Amino acid sequence: MVDFPERDWKLFKELHAMASERYCARALRAIKALMEDTTKDSIDRFFELKKLVQVQEREWNVVFSDWRRSTAALQLGAMFCRDLLTSEEFDRLSPYTRDYILRMAQVMNLKGKEGREKTGGSPDASNG
Repeated sequence: MVDFPERDWKLFKELHAMASERYCARALRAIKALMEDTTKDSIDRFFELKKLVQVQEREWNVVFSDWRRSTAALQLGAMFCRDLLTSEEFDRLSPYTRDYILRMAQVMNLKGKEGREKTGGSPDASNG
C-alpha cells in the first residue's frame, strides 16, 4: 500500500494492542491445553511445548513486530487472516484499507469477501 491513510494509522495503534492481546490469549490457551494433556508423558509435552512456543514466537514476529506506517496494512492483513480482528474493528478501517486487506487475503487464499463473516469475527477474536 503506497499511501496508508492517517486515520487508519491512528486506528492501527489501537487495533494492534487488541489483536496482540487476543493472540497471546489464544497462545496461552493452546499452551494450557498441551500442558493438561495427560495422554502424553511429561517429556513429550515438554518438547511439544518448546516447539509450540517457537512457532508462536515466529508468528508473533510476522504479525506484530514490524511497527511502521509503511507496513501497517500488511500487519492488519495478517491480523485479519488470523481472525484477530472482529468484524466491527475491521469495519472501522477506511474503505481503501479494507479493500487492500481483502485483496491481500484473496491472494494469500486465506479469506475472501465471501468468506468474511459479518457476525463479529471468530470466537477467538471476541474472547480477547
